[in-house]
Amino acid sequence: MSRLKQTDETRLYSFLLYACGLLLFLEWIYPVKEIAPPFNLNVFILYTIFCFLISFLRLNWLLAFGLKAFGLVLLVDSLYLEATLLSRPWFSEVMTEIWYNIDMVQAAQWIDLTAMFRTTLLLLLIWLMSYLLYYWFVTANRMLLFVVLTIVYIGVLDTFTTYDGMLSIVRTFVIAFFALGFSNFLKVIQREAIALPKRMYAWQAPIIIAVLASTTIGYALPKFAPQWPDPVPFIQSYADNAGSGGSGSGTTVRKIGYGEDDTRLGGSFVQDEKVIFKGASKERGYWRVDSKGIYTGKGWESFSNLGYVDAGMGSVSLNMFNKARVETEEQPVTVSFAPGKGIGKLPYQYGAKVFSFEPDANATISFVRETGSVYATNNDVAVDRPEYLIDIDRPFFNEDELRRAPEDDPADIERRYTQLPATLPERVYTLAEELTANVDNRYDKAKTIEQYFGRSGYTYQISDVPVPKEDEDYVDQFLFDSKVGYCDNYSTTMAVMLRTLGIPTRWVKGFTPGEKVDDTELDGHKLNIYEVKSSNSHSWVEVYFPDYGWVPFEPTQGFSNPTEFTDDTALGDEQDDEPLETPEPDEQDTPEMDMPDEQQPELDEGGAAAGSDDEATGTFNWWLLGGVIAFLVVLSLIVYKLRWQWRTVYFGVMMQRKASLPLFQKAYHHLLHVLDHKGLTKMPDQTLREYAARIDQRFDTHLMGDFTAYYEHMIYSREEQEDTRQLTESWKLLMKRILS
Repeated sequence: MSRLKQTDETRLYSFLLYACGLLLFLEWIYPVKEIAPPFNLNVFILYTIFCFLISFLRLNWLLAFGLKAFGLVLLVDSLYLEATLLSRPWFSEVMTEIWYNIDMVQAAQWIDLTAMFRTTLLLLLIWLMSYLLYYWFVTANRMLLFVVLTIVYIGVLDTFTTYDGMLSIVRTFVIAFFALGFSNFLKVIQREAIALPKRMYAWQAPIIIAVLASTTIGYALPKFAPQWPDPVPFIQSYADNAGSGGSGSGTTVRKIGYGEDDTRLGGSFVQDEKVIFKGASKERGYWRVDSKGIYTGKGWESFSNLGYVDAGMGSVSLNMFNKARVETEEQPVTVSFAPGKGIGKLPYQYGAKVFSFEPDANATISFVRETGSVYATNNDVAVDRPEYLIDIDRPFFNEDELRRAPEDDPADIERRYTQLPATLPERVYTLAEELTANVDNRYDKAKTIEQYFGRSGYTYQISDVPVPKEDEDYVDQFLFDSKVGYCDNYSTTMAVMLRTLGIPTRWVKGFTPGEKVDDTELDGHKLNIYEVKSSNSHSWVEVYFPDYGWVPFEPTQGFSNPTEFTDDTALGDEQDDEPLETPEPDEQDTPEMDMPDEQQPELDEGGAAAGSDDEATGTFNWWLLGGVIAFLVVLSLIVYKLRWQWRTVYFGVMMQRKASLPLFQKAYHHLLHVLDHKGLTKMPDQTLREYAARIDQRFDTHLMGDFTAYYEHMIYSREEQEDTRQLTESWKLLMKRILS
């Protein structure tokens, strides 16, 4: 079709073909809203139409590039950036995002990429597809491959995800048949070298009637029920159960979520985004559920003969910390489980003291002081409650006081929480001693080990995580061999290393704060509502300080401890546990216990910047926008004006490195274009040698003749000169004379 004379009719058909390509490509974008929420579909549809329109208009490549790039920047700014466009804070935000995501890409931590970066990649993909589909549909007139890929894509999504592709597949067939009909019509015209008929719309009537009739009949006819079993339940079952145990150096794959069996840690996991509960609280905080104290070398076990305490209507005494020593603030917290999603225990934030249910709820509270587990019970049987209220005394730990804390642990605490298996390799002890050799207090020892992983090359990842062999220790393998893993690896390793120093430590599990979805008020307190999913399951560490109690620490790389740590000068205002190497990842997941939601700068799933509950929309300064457009126009004109100079520099540099046959051909053609631009156009009846002689005479040189002779030699013999350095220098000299 590209060889046809571009009449109004052929332009119309080109437009129709390209429009079909646009509609088919949109079928790739529609499902993303369901399989990767939240997703602002309208934004991407508008940008897709914009890019396709620019490609169809066949503008100068530099102008087209600038328009698409400016549209991309404008969209990303309106979605994610709060600062004024192109202001200093704006560039600061952008650079922070770029460097963070570069670090995540280099570390192959794909799940940690921010929403802004993922959105930018999708917009770039749309940009590139607008060029590719123009070539397939308009230039090459070969669209069958893309049609087949679209059908396969929709079929796979319909089968293996929640996306209903019935209408999508119908639309795809209709669009595809129209496009194929138009395409073949033009191919016949081109092959037979005949002019398009004046009443060409009548020629398309059979195509339109056939497509619409076959689609209507096919949609209306009765269909067989599925002949094969639905594969999704099988896949879900496999994800739930595959690799649950076993040994070897390979990996197991489990579905993320809170679980009771922690005796065999390790292995990869798959995400599970099911909502478990919603919690309303004034501050973000970890949702604590349980702790375990016996490390076996492969995982964790609970103490035997645990004592259950009946708390009646809800007052609990977990002895987490000494309220006489630790500053607290009284706050209410509510928890509401999703139907059928109870976990057998009641999650709570640090400082929980009273649990209460609705007056008609037939349940009482019991708890285990050693583990901190809280249950709703009915006649001594644990039940899952859909909703409950917690009164908490939120703690604020003072760092300076913790540094001065005594180290004379109670005998029972020391015996229980410094236990280690006899098989623990000696090099674990040695490393812990070396790291803390110059530290003289318990708090700084804990902080030193907590921060060790982030600065020592360890990588957070959820796939290809090994399971230790029978003769391997879980901690030893992570510390010295794999150096990859998720929260279980980090938290277990920190707990064990502190125990080698004689510091009582326990392994804690529960959930990260979750994603803020709304707010509410309760008893005069403004509370934020957080949605907590299976993907928020997590594990961390608690360290015992005599006279103060149990203090939480967060060793997992990329996670931030939401517990408040203060010093004597700014009590309650400063937080100590910021990520070490990377900002907080956006919705990471961890097997059986992982996934933070906070990010630095904090982004919720919708991509809003920290401190904003709604999606950032940006404020436009129209004078600034006009200035930016003017700057881009001027910059484009300068680049276009100097196109011969910078292209000459480019070819000179490339030939200096290594001149090859294709490169020299391009350089010679560039030379011809420059001469043509300077008014020294090659006449149609001139040979290359005659033209070269004319140029040499014009510039009083022999260089053009030498280049032309070498060019013809390469073209016809396909042999390259071994040493082209002198030729390259001569080429530069001639270009300098021509452009001067």
